[in-house]
Amino acid sequence: MNDDDQVQADSVVARPRRVIVGAGIVTLVFCVGIGVGWVGLPRTLRVGFGPFQVVTLLLILTALLTAVWLLALSSVHADAAGIRLRNGFRTYRLTWSQVATVRLRSGDPWVKLVLHERFVGGPSDGDAKVVACMGLQSSDGRRTQVAVARIRSLAGRGTRPTRSTGSD
Repeated sequence: MNDDDQVQADSVVARPRRVIVGAGIVTLVFCVGIGVGWVGLPRTLRVGFGPFQVVTLLLILTALLTAVWLLALSSVHADAAGIRLRNGFRTYRLTWSQVATVRLRSGDPWVKLVLHERFVGGPSDGDAKVVACMGLQSSDGRRTQVAVARIRSLAGRGTRPTRSTGSD
């Protein structure tokens, strides 16, 4: 675990360490590459770029880096009350009563929460709703395994929905 991640008896805070490192490397390579490429262009070609073209190229770079960093800055915060996930632009706040299973199978890129809620309509009618926890990447290995064990423990202590026995 790095200093940013915490697994304590009453909470878990996790971020995808390897994805953050990868995002930093991609940012560095793109920015240095564009700078070197621009300086390496002959002056006769550089003068052909107007402000509109330069701004367009910078906007494309910004869009690419934004996508990379949205994934890298994903996080998971879990405690006895529930779990908060930040996946890109979207943040989920769930209580443990909404979570049926915390799942990390072999080959899964990240942890998934299977919810008690079901999809209604469309091709997946009746299928369990699944929410990705992109802050817990399987590529982080042991760190993720420890965090998943703690999250499962927290989920087990949370309020669970009661099930009808059919005898009512």
